Amino acid sequence: ANIGLTFGNDGEKIEGDGTRITIDSSDVIRLNTGSVGTTEFRQNGTAIGSLGGQGGTDFLIQSSVQDKDIKLRGNDGGANINALT
Repeated sequence: ANIGLTFGNDGEKIEGDGTRITIDSSDVIRLNTGSVGTTEFRQNGTAIGSLGGQGGTDFLIQSSVQDKDIKLRGNDGGANINALT
């Protein structure tokens, strides 16, 4: 717990507290994969979605769980809302 890696200066670091990982950058965080690679998101070991390319320069946001939605949420007057489903 409370272990971190610092790159360059204190503006670029990865830290963990035993329950979450924080990535800090003073500029850009870049995730780089191969030509058709994806960045996969998992919850309790189950793939729930991915971001990535689709065989070219298209950008793909994909839900991986059958019959589940992709939701973009916002805050309206202090209340959480589904801005887009």
